[in-house]
Amino acid sequence: MNKSILTTIVIILIVLNGCGMNRRGSSSGPTATISEQELHKGFDGLTIEFPENYPPLEVYEGDTFPVIVLLENAGASDLKGDISILLNNNVRLTKGSLEQDIELKGKSIASPEGEREIIELLIKPFIFPDTQSIGSTIIAQVGYEYKTSAVVNVCIDTDPFDELLAKGIQKACNKEDIELQDGQGAPIAVTKIITKINRNNNIPEFEIFVENKGKGKLYDLDEYPDYVDIEASLYDKKLICEDDEMSLEEGSYIICKPEESFEETQEPYISLLNIKLSYLYVETINKEITIKNKKRLREKKTPSI
Repeated sequence: MNKSILTTIVIILIVLNGCGMNRRGSSSGPTATISEQELHKGFDGLTIEFPENYPPLEVYEGDTFPVIVLLENAGASDLKGDISILLNNNVRLTKGSLEQDIELKGKSIASPEGEREIIELLIKPFIFPDTQSIGSTIIAQVGYEYKTSAVVNVCIDTDPFDELLAKGIQKACNKEDIELQDGQGAPIAVTKIITKINRNNNIPEFEIFVENKGKGKLYDLDEYPDYVDIEASLYDKKLICEDDEMSLEEGSYIICKPEESFEETQEPYISLLNIKLSYLYVETINKEITIKNKKRLREKKTPSI
């Protein structure tokens, strides 16, 4: 390996470790405490980036150069997946692997920063002898399993016409739509919940709205490219949803409800609605580089006699 390249990689790893990033593992050093509620905020799952100059914007044919990919699980769910590095025909891998499995733990109270990993490769570019320079694209793509967990207080308003108030009885709560704007520490987020009471059978129904708030997209799963798996429960009782999958088309929602109705004499009460989403997600980044022909550049600089 070129000695200067080896030195460069060692330097960047030392810098990253100094900032609390291990080559593989959770961040080290002192960390601030974080609450369970704060863990489940935001719309990040996996974050992926090329550090500046790795790869460099310009390289010369025949000279090996480093490619480094930084991965961080910035969400609240553990993830398992794989990373693929995609190269054009004018560059060739000389060290490392273009495909690797990854497993990264998410944020937790014990570890407020999710697990991180550094992927390192060495690449050698090529160019036609009569070409002065050519562009090339390096792509890093990660597909991974992820989960979203939303826990919300909902009002089960068994008295939508305020008959109790007419009798002078104060209700414990009033039904209202719930907007969830802060996310749940995952790219796929529950954004809105509408509670209704079916007066025909006294069963509460929950309209659950879900959106892709992340920078990536769901895996293209054959005929169901925009669906996520869903489970829901009201406190400890499982809810029956219209399907075990729901679409993420704009404005779409799914209805979930208990199997059994409540007693007609049941007064309004507050309960916990638990929603769990499971899905496959993909994040992609790319970087354009320019490969230059050293021989043509030397010829260009050499004055003719």
